[in-house]
Amino acid sequence: MADEIAAAPVGGLVRLVEDDAALRAAQMQGLRLRGVEVEEHASAAEALADLGAGYPGVVLSDVRMPGMDGLEFAQRLHALDPELPVILLTGHGDVEMAVQALKGGAYDFLTKPVPTEVLHATLRRALSARRLVLENRALRLARAVDTRHFDPTRRDRTLRAQWGVDDQGVAAIYVGRIAAEKNLPLAVRAFR
Repeated sequence: MADEIAAAPVGGLVRLVEDDAALRAAQMQGLRLRGVEVEEHASAAEALADLGAGYPGVVLSDVRMPGMDGLEFAQRLHALDPELPVILLTGHGDVEMAVQALKGGAYDFLTKPVPTEVLHATLRRALSARRLVLENRALRLARAVDTRHFDPTRRDRTLRAQWGVDDQGVAAIYVGRIAAEKNLPLAVRAFR
């Protein structure tokens, strides 16, 4: 049973931050073999540059890096989105550093060399948690839509034709517009 769980595909999106190019390449290969889509970055500043609160994946980062270290990176990510899972890896960790990382908002703190099955199980849990968070946000936003403005006779006919969507798709367009007006992250999916 444990072997089946360890061999299960991980899937999902991981932003990998590792300054050591050889180690980054090895980690990417291992993750891709388990069905993970990997976005690689050599520094925390580079990884942070285009990361938003609606990021659909998780972050896997080294702790000891030049410039911004993994602890500061995790704190900045936590300030951006407190529910974004950040998993920190280090070969030089101690209990004090682990406590500091977890208090700073890290999802988990693993020491190198981390067994592959432990890393993959951690990523599966983090990705599952992230999917739930994003689904909950979308549902809360959809519930907040004022249905009094949903007119299936006039404007919505134009939206159906323009976007090629049904009533559910029209509702999603309204949710997307409200999200944009309130500057909230929302992943928009086509309803075709």
